[in-house]
Amino acid sequence: MTEKELKNFIQNALKEDVGDGDHTSLASIPASATNKAHLLIKDDGIIAGIELAKMICTQVDPLLTFSFKVQDGEFVNKNTPIGSISGSVQSILKLERLFETYCLENVLSDSQIPYCVRIIPKR
Repeated sequence: MTEKELKNFIQNALKEDVGDGDHTSLASIPASATNKAHLLIKDDGIIAGIELAKMICTQVDPLLTFSFKVQDGEFVNKNTPIGSISGSVQSILKLERLFETYCLENVLSDSQIPYCVRIIPKR
């Protein structure tokens, strides 16, 4: 896929999975709230999707900052921290929906966001 095709894919995924917004997050978390989500692996496995995850982060919210400690193809054990994302809490929660569906499945297990929010994959 070209970069343009990937951007279109992400835009379509946002429309499908998020639509006009996560109404629970929009209603309960101030737009100005910021924090840091720690990415933890929930099961042993091989990393795939880091570059797609970076593109999703940038397209969802260009103000998000992220760092990944692993690269595609690396084997990781359960509960391994693989990186973090900082910025708008609402944007981080929007990312969770796309990550869960399209890449880094089951990665976000505890966002450590102080709004009684625990990200638990739906699958």
